[in-house]
Amino acid sequence: MPLDDEGEQYIRQVVGILLYYAHAVDLTILFALSAIAQEQANPTDKTMQRVKQLLDYMHSNPMAKIRF
Repeated sequence: MPLDDEGEQYIRQVVGILLYYAHAVDLTILFALSAIAQEQANPTDKTMQRVKQLLDYMHSNPMAKIRF
């Protein structure tokens, strides 16, 4: 089922914020973020579930670090 404009805007905001974070700090989320971004133009309930799952992952792993 397609999302309304508010849900679509929410997904865009999450993708934009996490994309910056992924490039700067935590590269492990890029794969999930890429999958969500591909569905961003026509988001559905499944897309929203993926966003929530990614946010749950981010919440459970708050101390991400880049190690060289």
